[in-house]
Amino acid sequence: MIKTLLLLMLFFTSLASQAQQLTVEVTDISNALKISVLSSDGIRTFYALKGIKPIYHNRQVHRNSHQRLKGLIMGRTVQIEVHKDGTATVFWGGLNINLRLIREGLLLVDTQGINQLTQIQQQDFVNAQEYAIKNNRGIWLNHSKSQSRRLHY
Repeated sequence: MIKTLLLLMLFFTSLASQAQQLTVEVTDISNALKISVLSSDGIRTFYALKGIKPIYHNRQVHRNSHQRLKGLIMGRTVQIEVHKDGTATVFWGGLNINLRLIREGLLLVDTQGINQLTQIQQQDFVNAQEYAIKNNRGIWLNHSKSQSRRLHY
């Protein structure tokens, strides 16, 4: 009896620790790269994107990241994972949009923001940024290694 109770508690605890999965329509994207979504039951909610840090000091890159995010998901039905801290990972067509924008060099990895993710997920964020740096994408175009170290960690 006690063993069964402990197993049930462990099961429900593991469910509670997982991110909530939702299918929503993206209705707006703020300049701070927060998304406004509408659920199928008509509830509007705002989410910051998980693991990303906008690049405010470079206006052109910031504008580009905002426009790119709009082009990818604005007005579309997407899947989101809502994390315990209220941030969201956005998926469209199976593609992780948060990682895509980092990989394109339009956003930075928020190293503190990814702490709650699994080691594999954290590594995906780091790998996406390393790809952008290595391939001179977005903000990393024409940056020296010393400049990239200052910007990304």
